Amino acid sequence: MKTVTLAAAMVLAMPTFASAQDKCSDAAKTQAAMNECAGSSFKKSDKKLNELYQQIETRLNDDADTKKLLVQAQRDWVKFRDAECNFQTAQAAGGSMMPMLTAQCTDGLTQSRIKNFEAYLKCEEGDMRCPVPAAAVSTAAPSTPAQAATPATAQGDMGFDVNVTLSPKAAARLAAEKEGIVVFADYYGDPKKSAEKHANEIGQISLVQQDEEVQIPGTGGHAHVSGAKVDTKRLDWLAGPAKVNVNVASARKSNPDNLLACDFIDGALADVMKAPVTLHCYLIEEKHPDTKLKP
Repeated sequence: MKTVTLAAAMVLAMPTFASAQDKCSDAAKTQAAMNECAGSSFKKSDKKLNELYQQIETRLNDDADTKKLLVQAQRDWVKFRDAECNFQTAQAAGGSMMPMLTAQCTDGLTQSRIKNFEAYLKCEEGDMRCPVPAAAVSTAAPSTPAQAATPATAQGDMGFDVNVTLSPKAAARLAAEKEGIVVFADYYGDPKKSAEKHANEIGQISLVQQDEEVQIPGTGGHAHVSGAKVDTKRLDWLAGPAKVNVNVASARKSNPDNLLACDFIDGALADVMKAPVTLHCYLIEEKHPDTKLKP
């Protein structure tokens, strides 16, 4: 894996600035609308970055020292991102364009960081230039054709429930900032050989056009994911069971950054539907135990 220098990261980020700006300029005609569009684009990138970060954390569960380095690197990167964007937008400080320019800057740098994380997750076994171990290869026996042919959820309800709990520090922070919580659910699966042409860029079948988002109060509690956005016609493209990825973040009502590090779900939908899954959250800067892959 090639080392990505700061200069290279900035070069990677710059086209994203232009792309986001063009998209928002085309879609929005007022400055307020362009500000909102740019902010929405950054939120999507930030969510993707958080998902990749959690995957890297999981890969490092057996290497506490390297995981500490990851946490410190990410904290330092967030400080750099904010400082760099403060510098880049200095001339617009206090103006109506400031929110848009800041969001475009943070979005671009976040997209660059996403590329770094995606590269880490593709490291090969034994590559000493990469800090993240390669993904474990499953030794489980392959599904029989009869098992693969009919996903269990093909015709049934695809909804499930989660419970979100908070550490005392996280609860106090969200209460003080009057912040909410959002649960994001993405449905997907592995493609049949005949359906590989429908797979996304990472080789999976997306069952939803967009994540289902469920907002709950900042105190935490119950969230029901309905599965209403699932395109059930795509279930026929799956070689096995439908899967779901669930992440939790702060709602960014009062703070533009996600404040929470939470347990997450990534696995067979049928396992999640058996009983409500509890996802516990901490503040990102809080010294806390490892977040867990559930159930």
